Amino acid sequence: ANKSKEHNIFIKAHPSEPMYKCDITVKSTINEINQKYDANFIYLDKKVHNIVTFDMADSIITSNGTVAIEAVCYGIPVLVAASTLYENAKTVIQSKNIVEYRKYLENIENIKKPTIVMIDRAKFCFMFYSKYIYVGASYLRNGAVFGNANRFDEYSKFNKVYKTKKELIDEPLYNRFCAMIEQNDNDIINIYDKDA
Repeated sequence: ANKSKEHNIFIKAHPSEPMYKCDITVKSTINEINQKYDANFIYLDKKVHNIVTFDMADSIITSNGTVAIEAVCYGIPVLVAASTLYENAKTVIQSKNIVEYRKYLENIENIKKPTIVMIDRAKFCFMFYSKYIYVGASYLRNGAVFGNANRFDEYSKFNKVYKTKKELIDEPLYNRFCAMIEQNDNDIINIYDKDA
């Protein structure tokens, strides 16, 4: 709470928050913390686009969402609280334990900006994730299975944007992504160059 007086701390709920139909929301939690601890956390409505957030942010803290990849694309340093699908790209700050995580939080103003190489890796990961998230796996969305047919339909929209006619099933990276899901691997892509 003390840091909330030293820094402007904006908090934005994950876009899927309404899916969970819970009485406790990010907004209600922030209001409660602000009242109970005399903090000054600022809630950002879902209408506030991430680009606006990136214009204001000196750093981003997230559990492991795609906002972490997106923010690094804009040169914003990101601290994640968990294992991520993009951790081998080495684009975010990932603590080894709770003590290290707390140290980062206490010194958030000292987190270094991402390098050009990290920004390039983040852009690649973001493009990869945006395009290949339509893997043929059964994830739950709003309580219903988000089936393969929907993914292939959605992928056709990307084909229009990328001006390609290649089918999703024929994409080598798609097949690698499917293998990753089947093997329960935790990294979307391993593009880490140990020399960089």
